[in-house]
Amino acid sequence: MSVMTPVLDGTARPVRRPRPTRRPVASPRVPERVATATVATAPRPATVERIAYRKYTPAPGERAWMVLAHLSGVVSSVAGPLVISRVIGERSLYVREQALAAANFQLAFLAALAPTLLLGVLTFGLAALFLVPLVLAWLLTTVLAAFSAAGGERYRYPVGLALLR
Repeated sequence: MSVMTPVLDGTARPVRRPRPTRRPVASPRVPERVATATVATAPRPATVERIAYRKYTPAPGERAWMVLAHLSGVVSSVAGPLVISRVIGERSLYVREQALAAANFQLAFLAALAPTLLLGVLTFGLAALFLVPLVLAWLLTTVLAAFSAAGGERYRYPVGLALLR
């Protein structure tokens, strides 16, 4: 399609406008919604990292179990977080991850507590200088983890043994 456009010298020249681009029409032999991948891949199992990548926020029920998993370590050491991990962890990956992190931290605390108590017996209580800060740090860290879980955040303990996964 040409259109006559005036030029400065008084004559008119035809100007060609570009044709509008047309989208290619799909072939009737190939459906439009067919996957183009040539290699079939199996679906990957859900992991906490994949859920965290999607900015998943735990539900209030999950948060309550996460808080209970962290605080149960104060009363029952490793047993409480392990029971919560096995029972509730089947339904929620977040609860399982946080309960196992709490159990690993309790194991690390017990690993630090045993030699301190033994040293305290051998030195007639002189190791209490190490025992009091150790217990206060353990209690403070456990409470901070519970508050973090109540807010729906993942808490990473500063010290922990990766024995339980």
